[in-house]
Amino acid sequence: MTANYMIAQTPSTALSISRALSAEEKKCIDLISTYDLSPIREKIVKDNALPESIVDEAILEYRKYMILLRIGFQELAMCSQEVDAVWHAHILFTQSYAKFCHQAFGGFVHHDPVISLLPVTELNDATEAFFGAYREMFGKPSQLWGNCNFTDNNLCQPTIKSKALCQPTIKSATLCQPTIKSAALCQPTIAG
Repeated sequence: MTANYMIAQTPSTALSISRALSAEEKKCIDLISTYDLSPIREKIVKDNALPESIVDEAILEYRKYMILLRIGFQELAMCSQEVDAVWHAHILFTQSYAKFCHQAFGGFVHHDPVISLLPVTELNDATEAFFGAYREMFGKPSQLWGNCNFTDNNLCQPTIKSKALCQPTIKSATLCQPTIKSAALCQPTIAG
C-alpha cells in the first residue's frame, strides 16, 4: 500500500513521501523535518562552507538523507559534498547532533570518513542504492546530488562503516553522548 505523507517544513518547502509509514516513523520523520538546524545554517554561512544561495537546499537534502536512513535504507553513498558539509557542520554541534540522533534514531548515527581502497563496484552499488531509495521516497534528486560514478574518480564521499557503505551505526543512547557541563571546556569565551 502506497501512501503520500506530506511533511511541512517551512512555507516554501515540504516533503512528500510515497510510502506507508508507521506512527513511530511519522513521528521521527516529522522530528527530522522540523529539527532546528538554524545554528548549523548560521555556521555554514559564517564559515563560507557553502555558497549562501544553496545552503537551504543543502539542509533540506540533509534532512531527506537522514529520513532515508531512519526509514531503514542501508548502504547509501553520500554523493554530495554540499550535503556532507551540512552533516559535518551538524556533528560539530555535539549536543544538538547527539540529541537529534537519539530522538530520531534511538541512538547515535556515526559518520566515518571515506575509505578509498574499497572496490569501485561497492562504491557504485552504494550510489545506486542511494539514488534508488531517493527516487522511491522523494522523486527526482536535487542537482546537489550530482551523478556519482566512482570510475571517474569524482568527489563523491560515501560514509563507510565496516564493509557497509553509509550504514549508520546506531548505538545505545547512553553511549556516545558524553556531556561536559563546564563553560570552560569547548566553549571559550573572550571577554573584553
